[in-house]
Amino acid sequence: MKSILLSSNHIYKSPWNGYDIQDQYAPLHEGYLFNILGVIQSAMRQYPKVLVIRFDLRLPVGFDETDTAVISRFFDSLNSQIREDYLRHVARGNYVLSFRPRHLWSKERGLGNDGLHYHVAILLPYKRFCSLGNFNYEGEPDLTEAQKNMAWRIRNESPPVC
Repeated sequence: MKSILLSSNHIYKSPWNGYDIQDQYAPLHEGYLFNILGVIQSAMRQYPKVLVIRFDLRLPVGFDETDTAVISRFFDSLNSQIREDYLRHVARGNYVLSFRPRHLWSKERGLGNDGLHYHVAILLPYKRFCSLGNFNYEGEPDLTEAQKNMAWRIRNESPPVC
């Protein structure tokens, strides 16, 4: 695991290193900005086009907030699903781009009902993933089933067998 570049500098307004930042969230820790930029630049060096999927990963009410491995299990599960998708395509005789998924995340405790959650961005090669997909495709699990399976994996439990 890469260590975070530490900096005592905080950024209060745009531009930063030639990039606009969201001033309304200032101050921003410059070390985090450098690390985010590094991940994005790495992905752009590896692929000419990159799909970035940004979402909040919210934990269920009553979730053990001392479980610090939850985000690792999430990414292990995601990487496993991407690997299985790759192997399915290869087994069909299709050429499939081999790649290393990249991601960014930050843990936050929100006010009110937000509770503990993670801000997540996944960076994937556009040539391989140009959209989130069709969740209603016949023969594939729908979005609800995928969400349930991911929730079970995050909780480090096996889904019930129906």
